[in-house]
Amino acid sequence: KVSLITDIFYIGLGRESQVEKTIGRNTITKTGSLDLDEWVVEGAIGYRVSKEFELLLATRFYDINANVQIDDTATSNGKNWFDGFVGARYMTDFADDWYTSIRADIGLGGSTFAWFFNAELGYQFSEHFSLFINYRILSVDYEVGSGRDYFKYDTFNHGFGLAAVFSF
Repeated sequence: KVSLITDIFYIGLGRESQVEKTIGRNTITKTGSLDLDEWVVEGAIGYRVSKEFELLLATRFYDINANVQIDDTATSNGKNWFDGFVGARYMTDFADDWYTSIRADIGLGGSTFAWFFNAELGYQFSEHFSLFINYRILSVDYEVGSGRDYFKYDTFNHGFGLAAVFSF
């Protein structure tokens, strides 16, 4: 009747660019780079109301770090915070060892508002191990500080993933 869920995911983004501007006879070249690293760690507890439906209480820890470099000048900023969530998950078997589930949650805490959606298709190899492919969306609206200390992280991350499930 009770499930424990741990989910860890990482998003790493980066971009390098070079800009040239000619003013009169002089050409100025600037080179820059941006690196953004995001770690999200989730812990959740679920209570199975029926064979296919589960209620969830979850928390997520976010750790965001950004590094910007233009020529020889560099700066970085980062934040971390927790959010709490309530949600639900619907799971069903549709063939011998195949299953599907849909999960959604909403919450807040450090964030002004955040929500998550996940749809998965899985294959159970044994009683304790399965693999699944999923499509997930995580939307986070986080804003703190003012002036030079202002930090805003308003994102809509989505995409496909592959995951392993260990049940005990």
